[in-house]
Amino acid sequence: MTGTLPLLAALTGVAALWDLQTKRIPNALVLIGLVAGLLAALNTAGLVGLGHALLGAAVGLGVLFIPWTQGWVGGGDAKLLAACGAFLGWRGVLVLLLAATALHGLATLGVVFAARLRSEPAEGAPFAPALAIALIALAVGQPALITTI
Repeated sequence: MTGTLPLLAALTGVAALWDLQTKRIPNALVLIGLVAGLLAALNTAGLVGLGHALLGAAVGLGVLFIPWTQGWVGGGDAKLLAACGAFLGWRGVLVLLLAATALHGLATLGVVFAARLRSEPAEGAPFAPALAIALIALAVGQPALITTI
């Protein structure tokens, strides 16, 4: 599914911009991404590919389900990761999640530190930009880690 990485990068990039501006990720955008990932997997590897894509989507949604219920991430973030899982499969989405979580942690530290310097209340950084940056970094630097379908 290496050929679909630009499409996934565009999806996560739009989601990141939307998240930065509104602190929300539209359901329609995520649904388009999910369907595109499933169709790409079906087109690339038939029913086996579709099965991998469905498993990837389930893992993507599943690993952020508890953090979402605790208010640590938004529902849009969990759904966006599910769409990424449809493109990347379960292994690829876990690698992406690890990289994005590390970037998000660094971004949140920066946001909190800057807020403290200004004596303002601190909010965490949005997750979608970290996801988009991690995807691009992995696609350029280590594509074999995220192209599993």
